[in-house]
Amino acid sequence: MSTTAFDDQFSADPTAPMSVPVHLELEPHVATRLKTLVHNLHTQDNRCTSHPVFEVRKDMAFLSEPQVCDECYWVDDAGERVTDPQLAEKLTAICHAQLEDTVELDGEKYREEFVQYAHETVGVFFTQAAADRFIHENQHNHHNSPRPLYVYISSGWKNPEWQLVRELLKTIGSALPSTK
Repeated sequence: MSTTAFDDQFSADPTAPMSVPVHLELEPHVATRLKTLVHNLHTQDNRCTSHPVFEVRKDMAFLSEPQVCDECYWVDDAGERVTDPQLAEKLTAICHAQLEDTVELDGEKYREEFVQYAHETVGVFFTQAAADRFIHENQHNHHNSPRPLYVYISSGWKNPEWQLVRELLKTIGSALPSTK
């Protein structure tokens, strides 16, 4: 079995921890933000996930077939979604009785729509706090999503670069200058 350069760069396992003197010259605002990041990495709830990746996602809706839909709902002729649960229930009963997707009730026509959602990752973050802040500051830019932005936690357990950067960030916390 052959290896690639990518595999080789992470396969070396030193027998002793490497000690590299590091001198960081950071602007005070950068040092403060980095200290906050390191603190959050050490103290956040990782949701029982190895090397968590906090993804901000939005859902995109696509019309689909009833057999594979994530959600179905009724719309009127103007394309407005029916929000009254009793009316939706009545339309569903009529629809099942007549075996058609279009129902006429009290002179108004309704049709049943079937929707499937695809999840799109908008951004990835090291911490829950950064993901939450992104949502708070950018929700207004994602008005085309049928549901609000949300945080999904995945894992970088098979991503050696993600693991390396997380461990490096956690390690350099003690080398950062005081931000008082």
